[in-house]
Formats: sequence, structure tokens, C-alpha cells
Amino acid sequence: MSEATTITRRISISPDVELLPLLGRNDDHLRTLEHELDVRIVARGHDITLRGEEPQVRRPSARSSSSPSWCGQARHSGASRSAPR
Repeated sequence: MSEATTITRRISISPDVELLPLLGRNDDHLRTLEHELDVRIVARGHDITLRGEEPQVRRPSARSSSSPSWCGQARHSGASRSAPR
């Protein structure tokens, strides 16, 4: 049986984006996303890191017409792999 590969994806949000609507009070929105996407999300300032199994972290970016305006302002620094544990 093969184990899924754990990867990390870093996203930098534009400094002029207000974070409270995105992250939620006390990061409530992040906790909801973690639960729904089955990934670990850490926000440090305007840098957001996603860590989890490759299929979950690599889901297509939400770039539809219904996406919030900050989606187009994110700068993805890509994903890095780490060995399964």
C-alpha cells in the first residue's frame, strides 16, 4: 500500500488586502477551511501555508467569477514535497 505524499504550498496575499474577512475572527475561517479541505493551514501576516496530502493541497485554485477579489492577488510560491511519515 502506498502512502500519500505530504506537500506544503505557500501563498502570499497582497499587503493591501484586509485579512479579517479572509481569515475570520481568531482564524475561524481558516479552521473551517482546514476541516473542509483536510489540510493544515497556518497564517503568518500575509503569508499562508497549506500542508497536507498532495491531492488536497493541489486542488485547483478558486479562480471563477464568484471568487473573492483577493484570489487574483495571491502570489503562489509553489509546493514542496516531503517524505511520507
